[in-house]
Amino acid sequence: MPGLGRAAWRAFWHGLRVPQLRLDLFRVAFFSVLGLESVLRMDAVPRHGASEFSVAHLAILDALPVPGRELMGVVYLLQGYLAFRAAAGAAGRGSLALLGLLYGGAYFASLLDGFQHHYLVFLVLVLCGFARWRPGEGELRREAPDDWPVASGPCWPVRLILVQVSLVYAFAAVAKLDAAWWSGATLRSLLELPEPAPAAGLLEWLGLATAARLVVAAELFLALAIQVERLRAVATLAGVALHLGLELGLGFSIGLFSYYMLGFYLLVAPEAWLRAAWRAAAPLRQKWAARPRPGLGAGASRALDAAFLAGGAALLLTLRLPFQAAVAAGALGLGALARRPAAHLAACAALALSMAASGAAVGYYESLGGILGTLGRTDEAIEAHRRLVALRSDRAADHAYLGLLLMRAEREPEALAALAEAQRLDPRDVRAFVLEARIHHEAGRGREALESAGRILEIDPEQPFAIGLRAHWSGSRR
Repeated sequence: MPGLGRAAWRAFWHGLRVPQLRLDLFRVAFFSVLGLESVLRMDAVPRHGASEFSVAHLAILDALPVPGRELMGVVYLLQGYLAFRAAAGAAGRGSLALLGLLYGGAYFASLLDGFQHHYLVFLVLVLCGFARWRPGEGELRREAPDDWPVASGPCWPVRLILVQVSLVYAFAAVAKLDAAWWSGATLRSLLELPEPAPAAGLLEWLGLATAARLVVAAELFLALAIQVERLRAVATLAGVALHLGLELGLGFSIGLFSYYMLGFYLLVAPEAWLRAAWRAAAPLRQKWAARPRPGLGAGASRALDAAFLAGGAALLLTLRLPFQAAVAAGALGLGALARRPAAHLAACAALALSMAASGAAVGYYESLGGILGTLGRTDEAIEAHRRLVALRSDRAADHAYLGLLLMRAEREPEALAALAEAQRLDPRDVRAFVLEARIHHEAGRGREALESAGRILEIDPEQPFAIGLRAHWSGSRR
């Protein structure tokens, strides 16, 4: 019996079959989400080093210098580049090791990043460094001529990834075993539902207490089921439904945690489902395989590599960030060393497109301008806000805040121009008119101050500053 137990234990860790297609699908999903998350973290970059004070997750790191926003910006962008590059199929051990180092360093260096699931992502990244993402042709076998290749390399990293996910589910369930969660009060608070108001939709039908208990039951079931072959179909359906329901149905999100979890189910989904999808795609695969591929000489190949690398660097330069040159140079060097220009170009394109689509550069400058303004570094705040309005020129509030900063810097003509643009964009927003009235009032221009006060009172007849301004200047005229 002890021998049987040891055999079962060994089979659990080393007997897992992982088709190459499953690994490829997981690689694309996991590293794409990681790349996007790296871009979305850009809006938090200005907080790093803003007050020359930071507290690390690990006490040993507190002895290191406080990381500044320039360094953290480069780290996040290089992290995103490497993640997108891995998603594109260039998952070499060296680049994965560098990605893990950057990710772990950025997260553990400061408690400004408080998302707990980043521990999980870091551990998965470490395990990804041991997986065989690109086995040689001799290391693959096919069970049938039209079947997908199965890697013969070590699969224990995949098992350990699944064990990490099970631990997350188990810990999440145990942490909810208290009266507040069991009654539904914590769920109400997390969903920001007002106390007297009933829940809506599915929650109204189930009741908050029942829904809270079902979440615990689902997490306990999933912790076990994703490890049991016969339960994987049910586990996949239940897990995907749970995370889609939390993210889309209830609007409860913790960063991109739900999307990471959905990606892990590509390692759990029954093989029969993936096999059916693989065979359904056979016509497309055959058409691609039959496509003519013209050969290139060594010189032409090097020229094509250089064109890819230059194009990728140009895409990075469109990010319009102050540390773009360092990021472009780093990405250029990595792409040249790895000699996989197509993956380099794909990573650069994904990085640039996700920056544009998510508005990460806008968030970066919005946060930077606000922090610098609060710290009294007005000239730097003005420069950051000018970059913001260059990227997002259609928001009256941005121009009004720029006008406020310019007013503080005693740059009156520029301030009035910014406020005039804010008034043009939103004639019903009194903030720009109030700031304009303040400028004229402090400069002693009574007629202009009264005109501004009149426009404020047309919008808000009870605006106290405008009422006081009118009384002051009307009285002084008498």
